[in-house]
Amino acid sequence: MDTAAARAADLIRALGGDACALPSWKTSSILPGPRTPLLPEHIHADLFSPDEGSRLDAALELAGLADNGHEQARYELNDLAKRDLSAQVQDYAERLARRSAQPALSMLRWKGRLPRHVFDAAAHRLFLPEFVQQPGGAALIGADNTDPAEAPRRRVELPPFLLSRTPITDRQYLTFLIAEGGPCPDHWETRTDLWERGTNWPVVNVSFHDARRYCAWLDRLLHDRRILTETEQVMVPSEVEWECAAGNGRGDPYPWGTRPDATRCNIRATGLGGPVPVGTFSPGGDNITGCVDLIGNVWEWTRSAWGPSYRTPAHGYPYDAGDGRENPDLPGVRRVVRGGAFYYATDCANSYTRNRVAAEQRHPGGGFRAAVVLR
Repeated sequence: MDTAAARAADLIRALGGDACALPSWKTSSILPGPRTPLLPEHIHADLFSPDEGSRLDAALELAGLADNGHEQARYELNDLAKRDLSAQVQDYAERLARRSAQPALSMLRWKGRLPRHVFDAAAHRLFLPEFVQQPGGAALIGADNTDPAEAPRRRVELPPFLLSRTPITDRQYLTFLIAEGGPCPDHWETRTDLWERGTNWPVVNVSFHDARRYCAWLDRLLHDRRILTETEQVMVPSEVEWECAAGNGRGDPYPWGTRPDATRCNIRATGLGGPVPVGTFSPGGDNITGCVDLIGNVWEWTRSAWGPSYRTPAHGYPYDAGDGRENPDLPGVRRVVRGGAFYYATDCANSYTRNRVAAEQRHPGGGFRAAVVLR
């Protein structure tokens, strides 16, 4: 079948047409294609990857191109929604393709997707993150002999700061939405196990802008209650604050030490295939201050800008906090995400790998933490 498809594609091209052949895992077929720019190499690689997480990434990138009129991207996004072997990829691609509004709290309650006891608890108990002191000081960041975006390895001076012990959870995010309003993450409409007693899942399907709104609300709340001083502020952590915590300030490639270990985190090699409740790998995967899940499970937003290009960072290393990268209002840029997620390969899930996602995008493998920093 693949051979016949390739020959048919050659014939179409010889006659002046365009065609692309899908790999066998997507059901080999010949697709007449519009004369639009080819898909970028990194999207093409993710689109045809056997790894489900990589195809989730492809859907995210395809949606961005489709929004800008790229017809081939729009076609491939719709094809993922119809034909992908993974129900999770199909559902995510379908949502991106139709850009449906995120579900409202009132609708989820009416449908019974948000049990009454869960809503009442979040409204009255105020599920808030536990913050852990990080020492700051001369922190070693970066890595040599890897991706140039992560080099050179060097020391930066950081004031002490606080970091949430876990990624922000569904219950913590629900407390925020009850107080502030706003749409709910997409998966709250379809997942039936999020609110089971004894479980505490990391919130996903939140954009950088969603994470900023949460931190701004938490900042007001903690100041109103006089828990924070006037010199302290709740923010999405910078990438160097995040890396300082994940590398224990001494440049450790992992919170637990120097060697990769799929029994201490949720990555592709662990084989779980999706996020798990926070702290599942604690204390074995914790950093020296007790923060959990810094590696794997969900990747985490930082407030640091990467730049508008996927390939080349406008804000690379050596790190320079004064070059504008820490401006959370910088428009049109991708933000650096850290830590890797459940679908990351072992060599990408560490304290120093820098990845990047458009600030407005929401992803089933993406969450965030909150930090308390000095103004």
